[in-house]
Amino acid sequence: MKKLTYIISTIIVGISMSSCIGDLNVVQPSEYTSLNVWQESTMMSEIYGAYTTFRSATASNMAFWGEYRSGLYDQGLIDDTSIMHLKDNIIMKSNTGTNWVDLYTTINLVNLAAKYANKIEFTNETTKNTVLVNAYYLRAWCYFIIARVWGDAPLLTEGYESDDPITMFPSRAPVAQIYAQIESDLNAAAAIVDKAQTDHYTTNKEAIAMLTADYDLWMAGREGKKDYYLKAENALKTVLNSDKYKLQSDFSKVFGVANENNPEIISSINYNQLEFTGGAPSLYLCVYQYVTDLSKIENPIQVGSHNQYVTPTKEYEAFLKSTPQGIKEDKRLNVTFKEYDDTDIYWRWFAKFPGTWANETRTFDSDMILYRVAEAYLMMAEALNGQDKTVEAIGYINSLVKRAYDTDSAYPRSLSKDKVTDVIIDEYLKEFACENKSFFTIVRNGKAFTRIPSLVGRENEQNILYIPVADACLNTNSNITQTPGLDK
Repeated sequence: MKKLTYIISTIIVGISMSSCIGDLNVVQPSEYTSLNVWQESTMMSEIYGAYTTFRSATASNMAFWGEYRSGLYDQGLIDDTSIMHLKDNIIMKSNTGTNWVDLYTTINLVNLAAKYANKIEFTNETTKNTVLVNAYYLRAWCYFIIARVWGDAPLLTEGYESDDPITMFPSRAPVAQIYAQIESDLNAAAAIVDKAQTDHYTTNKEAIAMLTADYDLWMAGREGKKDYYLKAENALKTVLNSDKYKLQSDFSKVFGVANENNPEIISSINYNQLEFTGGAPSLYLCVYQYVTDLSKIENPIQVGSHNQYVTPTKEYEAFLKSTPQGIKEDKRLNVTFKEYDDTDIYWRWFAKFPGTWANETRTFDSDMILYRVAEAYLMMAEALNGQDKTVEAIGYINSLVKRAYDTDSAYPRSLSKDKVTDVIIDEYLKEFACENKSFFTIVRNGKAFTRIPSLVGRENEQNILYIPVADACLNTNSNITQTPGLDK
């Protein structure tokens, strides 16, 4: 059953954000944050409010940042110029996803929560630790997105409560400083998580370990710090040795509103009919109005109340249908992708996050999954392969894909290190289709300019793997400058 506390958080965050403006100034002098208001009884409400803001920041943008730039996604029955710009990696500062305001609003909220958690007196240390661990984790998440999407960016850790122009109008810090803050926050969160209350809608020990491993692999692959492969391996042992989170034997049981508390899901963002719906999955299903034979709605054509803006490219569709040599079937395919020819239209759609169909209406209330145990297997393979432990890496890949291919040895242990990297990417693209992983996975494994069609031959373009900062952010803060190479 989904957490109803999020309903209250919508009201709380509305109050908390009353002092925020629309772009990176970042926040006007606060009338709300003071020791008279920040009390033990309200602190967790503030944390829930921060998660609500993070949900708004990521609902559609997570796919824009981490999925569509991989070149695997094409226009659906309805064209969307912004999505096609992402596919072609020709991104203008006016495109969706270039404004970082909601991420910085989230950061400001957790900065204030962390500040006051260390100032007020708590009668219950567990509550204090719960506030702090979520503040550190959520700030690390926001900055991890920012570092990968924009690179250099303002680094804010204090929370805005004055109109000091030095703090109100920050400039961009080097991305190395952003990385250092992420690492510091992850270490701080890991140090106290065992003394806090946890769940998969906020954070927990395994979620922190997954974000840590994700960061470590980025630092190893993208930033060239090879010692981080070992750090990632050590972080992932926390997940793979967990008694609480385990791989599901049936891929179809991982997804769907009824399965959102299954033990494979380590971390997710709560969506529910009473409070927040939509996000990228609302772009995937078929268009209700275009189905001429109504008896085929949901039998088999899954329809939504929105236009279908996104489908797989023909190449990605063929890839999803392919299998390793000697394998007859991929059991993930029918969960991920469906098609139907009704003579008038050949329907093709992603089906992994369909939400709820009731009373002839689609509600897109499927949670956004941030991490699940399956990814720990591929991350571990990546960490081991990066340390030249290729045979061990293949073992982890085979352990994961056994449920997809129904064999213990889908991939031979004789594969080269580079081929294992390609296999890891291949399995990410199949296992995590529509889960906002593909672009960052390809980039951190050094394959962006060979595996992403729109980036082939563009490796000499300055900052091509980043996106520009929105005009709305630049126009309200003269200290923010556009990313070099993206200012045309």
